[in-house]
Amino acid sequence: MAGRKRVNGKKDGRGSGGNRDGRPPKDKTEAILDALERAVKKYAKSLSTTWETEFAKLMFDTSASNRDRIAAYKLFMDAMIVKKQSKDVTITNVDGPAIRLPPVKADPAKVIPMTGKK
Repeated sequence: MAGRKRVNGKKDGRGSGGNRDGRPPKDKTEAILDALERAVKKYAKSLSTTWETEFAKLMFDTSASNRDRIAAYKLFMDAMIVKKQSKDVTITNVDGPAIRLPPVKADPAKVIPMTGKK
């Protein structure tokens, strides 16, 4: 049969067969964190609130134990510090271009006039 192969009864789209859209593939940690974030948002939506609001309530809840409040505050501060540091990346050491170019040679197609006796 000519044409593109079929997957689950549908024609296979062009360019499929791998991650070719320029993004690097996700590693296992990113996939787990994405799944956890989706689950937390889904649960917060079922409570008609946001997970950020519930986290803030835990940080400032006076009826909660100090240990829980300090742990929530530490998590929040660690996330903020990492986020701030990742934005402030500066490169102070520049050695030159990352790609080395060959030296420029004279164009052999140019006619060079010769001077002297005829």
